[in-house]
Amino acid sequence: MKWWIIIAGILSNTAANTVLKYAMLRPFSKTTPLIWEVLSNIYLLAGIFLYAIAFVFYALALKCIPLSVAYPVMTSGAMLLVAMISIFFFREPFTWKTTLGVLFIICGVLFVTQK
Repeated sequence: MKWWIIIAGILSNTAANTVLKYAMLRPFSKTTPLIWEVLSNIYLLAGIFLYAIAFVFYALALKCIPLSVAYPVMTSGAMLLVAMISIFFFREPFTWKTTLGVLFIICGVLFVTQK
């Protein structure tokens, strides 16, 4: 059960980052006040909501998983998924340095989660 909480946190954090990126692709008006632009951007509001959901899952995970495991697993899991989404949906570059970094992160998480 505790790992399902972590997975839900990773997925909601990834969704929040993805929706936030999409929200920022929209051009802002020069005539509309910035606060109205923010409040009327449904994708930005969805991103904020998803961050709140991710926070709740993270807090729940901390009840049953040590901080030294929960934090690296959640942040690195979200980072790995965001990297994949950024390549396929936003056509962002994925260099050999990024690939190497991702491999190091995977190895680090495997070491941290081992008993």
